Amino acid sequence: MVAVATFARQGFGQTISATGNSGTITPGGTFDSTISLSITGSNTIGNVESLNMLLGTPTSGVNSGANLFTVFVNSLVSPFNNKNSTSASGNQSSFTTAGDAANSGNTISTTSLDLGANTTSPVTVASSGTTSFGVDVLRFTASPSVLPGTYNFFLTSGGSQDAQGSWIDNSSNTTFALTSEPVFTITVVPEPATLSLLGLGALGAIGLNLVRARRKIS
Repeated sequence: MVAVATFARQGFGQTISATGNSGTITPGGTFDSTISLSITGSNTIGNVESLNMLLGTPTSGVNSGANLFTVFVNSLVSPFNNKNSTSASGNQSSFTTAGDAANSGNTISTTSLDLGANTTSPVTVASSGTTSFGVDVLRFTASPSVLPGTYNFFLTSGGSQDAQGSWIDNSSNTTFALTSEPVFTITVVPEPATLSLLGLGALGAIGLNLVRARRKIS
């Protein structure tokens, strides 16, 4: 994550939240989600220079994306022009790290890499009201074996002193913890070919039942 100089704190009187847009994906397919930051209230934090983030997903249950998705920073949203983490694997990360005390213990799995971004031209935050802006676009890849269903993702809680925290830095390098963690979802749907096979199977079952019914009548 980006190096910081001070302890993460709450923006007094402000709500700081970040989320991605929801969408659909097929097994083995990809989906791009834009991460947006929203700051509401009387401005006490100044301008925003970076969003440092680890994504979380439930470790278990029907909405868990752990071990079923990988994710990386596919592109940046201007004026953000630098990824916080880079690697030879293209910033690829999976959801296999158990969360810490600030993130519901081991009920949360998080990414191992900071998937946020920073800018050399800090974003101006309005003195009051709501300021919203995009940060980067994350590309999710589903495992070929993932089952149809809806999977939940969110930015983790905590701050710069938290092993699995997410936070923002202002232009003075002061850090502020997120105060809201909206959930966004990825819904896995079967491939069209799979749906066709299911449809054919259903028609075949209906036909077989009709044949059996006629035999009983005769």
